[in-house]
Amino acid sequence: MGLINPGSVKKSTSAEKFFRDNTTGKTDVPGKNAAPDFQQRAMCFSWNICVFFLELHGMIAHIILIQAQLSSIRENIVMDQISRDELQYYMKQYQVDHSVADLTPTLCALHGVEPPENCGAAEIAGVVDQAQHLTGGEVGKIRRSLVFCPDAVGEVHRKTFPEMLAQVEKLAGMRFLCSSVVPSVTPVCYASIFSGASPKIHGIHKYEKPILTIPTLFDAFSAAGKSVAIISVNGCSIDRIFRNRNVDYYSTRDDAIAHRITRRLIEEDEYDVIVSYYTSYDHMSHVSGWNSTDSIKALATAVEYFKTLVADTERCWKKYPRAVIWTPDHGNHAIDEHTGNHGDNIPEDMLVNHFYRLRAAEE
Repeated sequence: MGLINPGSVKKSTSAEKFFRDNTTGKTDVPGKNAAPDFQQRAMCFSWNICVFFLELHGMIAHIILIQAQLSSIRENIVMDQISRDELQYYMKQYQVDHSVADLTPTLCALHGVEPPENCGAAEIAGVVDQAQHLTGGEVGKIRRSLVFCPDAVGEVHRKTFPEMLAQVEKLAGMRFLCSSVVPSVTPVCYASIFSGASPKIHGIHKYEKPILTIPTLFDAFSAAGKSVAIISVNGCSIDRIFRNRNVDYYSTRDDAIAHRITRRLIEEDEYDVIVSYYTSYDHMSHVSGWNSTDSIKALATAVEYFKTLVADTERCWKKYPRAVIWTPDHGNHAIDEHTGNHGDNIPEDMLVNHFYRLRAAEE
């Protein structure tokens, strides 16, 4: 083996060492293979910067979204509190434990449905506890509900016609004295009853019939995949203010037709919740007085309708855990000998009874 000429061995310079340690490990001198490698590192660095800023942009967008969600949550909490305070104001004024608006969270709890936003009302614990007892300790297992809405039947009528309203209480089994809302007129009251929100939140403050824009019981049930039917006389408040929702509307010429349709729908058994409205007593009380012969006849008809519908649910819904609810909106008072009215913040107009009938499924 020949001798190696020491002068032919390259000495490693500090520059070569730098490139060897920091690039590919090659011992190329600067100016040869190092330049392409340096460009590659620069491109990688630029790419990493781009990725960093893209990720930062995504993080900022995510933070903005979270802030918007938190803001919405805070707004809903405030709205719920406003609603709760207004409803409780009337409860305290009349020294009762419940509001007519409690219907929405109570019915939602019975069916295992999340209440709508801005619901300031509270579920009635006695009703929910009884339903839980009937369904083997499970919550939210009611499968069919009929909500019967006799307009303008208040506590004053239970005291004046005790034998008549005792029939409702006997069938139902549970009675809850509730305060209504002001002004105690039908669209304002039923907007609260079927949203759980007070007038300050749902926005109806007089006798008018705009379509509600806030979430209601009907929106909550639709979102949960439940089917709902509303049966009422054409053009009345319930027929108008809950439109534009995933609900089947049955608008009729009079209460007798509405009653027949309600019975048919119970028998056909295609709805989770049926709302059936009765207007005749309210109408007669306005035109002939709240306790006239014609008005008393209309009130007696409401009671008979309720009894018939209860019997229908026992016959057609007996395989389900079920509920039937008597749900008036307000009472009324006499203006003179021949005219009745409502809308005032007085006991005759503001105090009503909601009756609940719950039954377990039958084998």
